[in-house]
Amino acid sequence: MRKHIPNRSFDKAADIMNDDSYGIFPAPMDNDTALEILTDYLLGEDWYVEAPMSPDQFNTIMVYNILIKYSRQFRKDVKDYKKNGNLKTITFDMAAFFEENENI
Repeated sequence: MRKHIPNRSFDKAADIMNDDSYGIFPAPMDNDTALEILTDYLLGEDWYVEAPMSPDQFNTIMVYNILIKYSRQFRKDVKDYKKNGNLKTITFDMAAFFEENENI
């Protein structure tokens, strides 16, 4: 079954990509718009992080989730990294974090 295409993101992307005022080059897209479109398509339109953190910390969680979902190599690297004891914990699953740390 084909994944649902988020209309909001598609409309933004289509508007920018159809802007031909830059000649043979694509119209510019700011970082926030690019990240929003990628997040909507790769993680789902309803994906969000509900925690008090900076935008840079949010970006770390977003990138981690995209790589875990779509990169077999990244999943293998994380597993090897944990196995070798180089990393005690690497998870951005907030529900799992709070289950493990009930006293917080």
